[in-house]
Amino acid sequence: MLLELRITHCLTMIASLEGRDHYYVKDILPPGMFDANAIYWDGVEKVLTSCPEMFSVWATKQVSGFFGNNHLFHHINGHTVDVCPNCGCHPERPQHIIFCRDPARSAVFDSSVDKLVEWLASQRTDASLTLLLSEYLRNRGFRNLLEGRIPRLFYDIRLADIKRRHLSKHAGHWCNGLILQLLQITHRQWTFRNGTVHLKGPDGLSPTQTKSLARRCEDLLWTDPSTLLDEDKYLLELDFDDLGDGAAASRQMWISEMEAASAAARDAGIDGSDAFAGDTFPTPTVPVDTEGSIRFRRRRRRRRRSGLIEYTGYSISLTMEEVDPLPL
Repeated sequence: MLLELRITHCLTMIASLEGRDHYYVKDILPPGMFDANAIYWDGVEKVLTSCPEMFSVWATKQVSGFFGNNHLFHHINGHTVDVCPNCGCHPERPQHIIFCRDPARSAVFDSSVDKLVEWLASQRTDASLTLLLSEYLRNRGFRNLLEGRIPRLFYDIRLADIKRRHLSKHAGHWCNGLILQLLQITHRQWTFRNGTVHLKGPDGLSPTQTKSLARRCEDLLWTDPSTLLDEDKYLLELDFDDLGDGAAASRQMWISEMEAASAAARDAGIDGSDAFAGDTFPTPTVPVDTEGSIRFRRRRRRRRRSGLIEYTGYSISLTMEEVDPLPL
């Protein structure tokens, strides 16, 4: 029995030293705070051992950084783009899960803080401490707090408040509940982020895939008809309002046809630059449906009035943002 206790103590010390080194190397927690036991580690342990196993696994991955973020995937395979799927910021490190400023993510964050404030009120928490926590969190605080590493000082403050107001509460239980509430704020951010990447909409595409499809459509919309074969120019005469409002399969089909048409034009030696080959410039002419023609300018004005296609959820809508007026 004594030997088992000594082995357990040694393993605990080793884990403690490794934890201290990890927090220091990752610039999460200075060694002095770790050694001084300034963090309420008892509460962290109790929460992670009492909550569902997969929640504990997630919390461990969040702290270590070894979870499915694009920064890690980029280092693994090199093909993943290291950006946040919501706000597009680079790189998507573990702390970005907490600090992402995407409007939708921010709304979820504020809602989570509201839930925390409600919980604090239900626990009859001191009003000054509640205000301090809510204001600090709404400004995104620092990573330690939002990963459940609360100061041991919180325990002392709560204990003194219980004695002063003669509350039938337990300071340790309050700290454990606070740790869980803080972890849930970060977990909701991670869940929302994963929904953006993995959840499928009515068209069978994730929001990220739908956004990528919209960007590709937008790029192809401005193809110069002179760079296509005559038999393929009809692809630029479609009703782009219908294309934007239609099913994703229609946009995918149109993209495939446009890419095939561009490849066929290149194979035929058409790239839109032959008119300026040689030592002299040819006499300017305006073909029926090329850059500068009346038909081309009218179609271009229709596109600008319709707006550029952009992602707004699980569907495609049209907006007039960032569209310069067309000179007549």
